[in-house]
Amino acid sequence: LQRGSAIDVSGGATVGPSGSVSGTAAGRIALESSKAVAMTGDAIGEMHVGAAIAGYSMSQGGSLRLRAAEIDIVPADTGATLRNGASGSARTLSDAFFAQGGFASFDVEGAQRLQIHAGAQIAPRTDHWVATPTSSSAATSTRAADHLQAQRLPDALRGAANLSLSAGGLLLDGVEASGQLTMEAGTRIAADAGAKIKLSANADLRVDGQIDAAAGQVTL
Repeated sequence: LQRGSAIDVSGGATVGPSGSVSGTAAGRIALESSKAVAMTGDAIGEMHVGAAIAGYSMSQGGSLRLRAAEIDIVPADTGATLRNGASGSARTLSDAFFAQGGFASFDVEGAQRLQIHAGAQIAPRTDHWVATPTSSSAATSTRAADHLQAQRLPDALRGAANLSLSAGGLLLDGVEASGQLTMEAGTRIAADAGAKIKLSANADLRVDGQIDAAAGQVTL
């Protein structure tokens, strides 16, 4: 997916007889590279994602599924929040990746390895569509983005964004057990109240960071 392209599964909106504006749920995006190899050491499927991705909604934000052979999550910097990694099969995400696009669910898998590097502060957040002064007069089939505005609602009004991080392992005969997820010391996952956080690994799970999900659910 080349830079400059876009995948947008944002929900739409309906204007009622009184001029009230209500929204529809956003959809789902799944971007997955193959994790099947014949033998340990064989080349793993590559993924190149330069597209802008979005799943905004006035009601229920979209879900995003991303799988690459290797995932590195690093502290936010001046680079793109989703970019190429050290190899063609690796992807690097900044921690800011999890607070954009309007998504209410993030599911990220590094089939062989997922590493959260020291200093990363992952704070999953869902930004919602909100009505603007022109929303109630918009014509049928108008793009929602032309008459709705993305906004982060106050804590009490914002739905929690769920997060799943995994290292599911490679597939096929002759492959040694793989799938290592490492959350280094000095990292933190700070979710909204009521969020569901899940970290899982096929071979090795190491959690030395901090996970906060008040009144939510944490699964390791």
